[in-house]
Amino acid sequence: MKISNEQMKSLLIRDKSFLKSLYEGSNPLKNKRVLNSSNDCQLDTLLKYLHFVANGIIKIKEGNFDQIRQDGKLKLIKTNIESLSKLKKTLKSERALKLKFLNKLSKIYSPLLYILFNET
Repeated sequence: MKISNEQMKSLLIRDKSFLKSLYEGSNPLKNKRVLNSSNDCQLDTLLKYLHFVANGIIKIKEGNFDQIRQDGKLKLIKTNIESLSKLKKTLKSERALKLKFLNKLSKIYSPLLYILFNET
């Protein structure tokens, strides 16, 4: 299950409003509510996006990267979805497990998603 750049682009466009609400959510509790009310396709898109970021296919600004590292979330992302096999395993897991992982990142969605809404 290799995801092409074009497939990823269409997923990001499809789920733009979901991702934007996470990006604008400066409050981690609000982000958790957004995640909990999302559908499985939106969660999968976010997981695939994180995979692309972890592998440097989607590049984020250095300042945002530093903020993610300072919050101690970089290792969590790399450990859970950097490799394609771990991404597949996470995508196939139950919704509750996906939410558990994604909720751990609720503090850093703004720097993670910054590039989608501020760069061309």
